[in-house]
Amino acid sequence: MLPPPPPSHLTPFRDDGLPLGRPLSQDGTARDEPVTLPPSLQSLHVAWFGKTGSGKSTSLTNGILANHAATDGADIVFLPKGGGMATEYMRAHYATYGNLDDVLYFDCAALLPALSFFDIRKDLEAGVSRTTAVEDKADHYLELLVGIMGRDRFEQAVRSPDIIRYLVKALFDPVNGDDAFQHRDLHAAAQEMHDRQSAPAVADEDLERLLSGVVANSARSFDEIMQGVANRIEKIPVDRRLARLFNHVPSDDDPHFDFGEFLDEDIVIIVDTGRVRTDTQRVMTLVLLSNLWSALRRRAQSTPSTESYKLVNVYLEEAASVATSNILQDLLSQSRGFGVGITLAMQFPDQLRRIDDAVYRELLNNVSTYVTGNVPTDDRLASRFTTADMSEKEIADQLKWLPRGEWLVQLPAPFDHPEPRPFQVESLPLPAGNPDGPGQSIPTDDIEPIVEEVTARTQSEAGLTLASPSTPDETGDSDDPTDESAPVRVDSALPQTRRLPQKVSYDRESHALHCQDGSV
Repeated sequence: MLPPPPPSHLTPFRDDGLPLGRPLSQDGTARDEPVTLPPSLQSLHVAWFGKTGSGKSTSLTNGILANHAATDGADIVFLPKGGGMATEYMRAHYATYGNLDDVLYFDCAALLPALSFFDIRKDLEAGVSRTTAVEDKADHYLELLVGIMGRDRFEQAVRSPDIIRYLVKALFDPVNGDDAFQHRDLHAAAQEMHDRQSAPAVADEDLERLLSGVVANSARSFDEIMQGVANRIEKIPVDRRLARLFNHVPSDDDPHFDFGEFLDEDIVIIVDTGRVRTDTQRVMTLVLLSNLWSALRRRAQSTPSTESYKLVNVYLEEAASVATSNILQDLLSQSRGFGVGITLAMQFPDQLRRIDDAVYRELLNNVSTYVTGNVPTDDRLASRFTTADMSEKEIADQLKWLPRGEWLVQLPAPFDHPEPRPFQVESLPLPAGNPDGPGQSIPTDDIEPIVEEVTARTQSEAGLTLASPSTPDETGDSDDPTDESAPVRVDSALPQTRRLPQKVSYDRESHALHCQDGSV
């Protein structure tokens, strides 16, 4: 059994903050007062590792609940595995605070955040240069496509990523483009470039030269190149939810969602993708992280250097699925300048090593607080806990035999303090309101109508449903015949045809070829 940390190290962590558990003495007795990570150290990030059934979700629920009271900025919770954690959190929040007025809840199977992806209007208003805003938007869009296809498959067509980037920039062109557009506009631009073998008009001479170089290829090579582009960008409209999300460009009266409106609000935003398929989960999370990145940068741009930020906390369950993205890596590395703390929760860190060894090493270097349950074998994690008087083998043995509900913790040192030794903690009791926990419980039948009220309010304020006029309803019918997400005929090759004579176009609604002279 590990000895508790010296009292001098515990003192800075007794303030309100993110509770990690109750420290255990050498005889296994848990102290009454939990160890908490104060807001001043949360922007150094937290990694929380625990196998299924370890109590990680319950510990995180307790942590988010207490940290909501300890910090003044937004708490953003991503829940990709379902399992009822969203409802459990709202039950605990209601039991603790008496209402859910400061909670927004997106069950992404039915309700999406009404954000606008290809949109730099707010960035320009905040003083971000157009070049920077457009470059970031193009980078993030390519990251999203990688999230759908996997990096190896996405990069098989070597020219495709560059051409997709050129087209995104062309649609944001200050003269011939716009400050916001839909994904179907990008799809149409790619198709028109393919059909006519001509580049879109742009004011940027360098971009014009790059696009001209693409169309200068032979007809066969150009056809292959543009088919590679189409194969990638068409991954978005294949999924109804992604099509709805990427084609939403709100006007004044439309629902809209942007993290920039909530960063300095004492609010909990829950994004539940548990009932959405895995690839779509990953892309939705990355879209929202992209929006968060832009919002944090705008806040940094407009806040005087003499003022401090309200801390924004992001909790990422099953973080391994998005840990390889550059978007998350940028958020981790820019945290001090942006005022954001990120808690990465996953089953075990070796999940990352199997995906990308470099990202695994980066995680170990970029995160300062570690909370881990039983991990049978992970040499690098054991090494991260090693101290002058505790060998890697001793740490590895400790990790291997940790009982369920107990955690090994390593904390960062406050400035000018020595590094605390690793120590063990016991999980906190079940959250408030839980039928099996202490105190007065809130039965499921009682919490469900309250959650429905939160969902309805979220929809009216910032939600995007799938049954809107511009997308198919549940029967697959669409009110918009140009909608990319409408079903495609499989009994004819016409809908798939990418190259038609210049005066001929295909009409999906009538399933016919139309000529400019009006004939069919």
